[in-house]
Amino acid sequence: MRSSSNAVEFDHVSKHYGAVLAVDDLSLTIEPGTTVALRELAAAIRRVHAGERVIDPGLAAAALSAGPNPLSGRERDVLAAAADGSTIVDIAGRLHLSEGTVRNYLSSAIQKTRARNRIEAVQRARAQGWL
Repeated sequence: MRSSSNAVEFDHVSKHYGAVLAVDDLSLTIEPGTTVALRELAAAIRRVHAGERVIDPGLAAAALSAGPNPLSGRERDVLAAAADGSTIVDIAGRLHLSEGTVRNYLSSAIQKTRARNRIEAVQRARAQGWL
């Protein structure tokens, strides 16, 4: 945890209680003037420690409103590999696919995300929680 006059920041924090993983890879920035419900966070951690499952209502609502993931597993793989700007040749080599197959998967993912290109498809898929 880092604290400054600008914010409180957690970067890739994990916390175990014995064998129970309570928090995994949490990154959080709290800006000045932001109201934080620390009691709710502490209560959620206690519930996880007791073996319960805790789901943030906002995240659950967002996941439900996004609908089911229209991308196949392979489309997600190819789209994720394209996220760093890799070429078709690089993606094909990394995923052991032909270049034509990579193009087909990218084209399908672009269509399903209603994007104009693969960069926009990556952004939309990430925004929907599909990647």
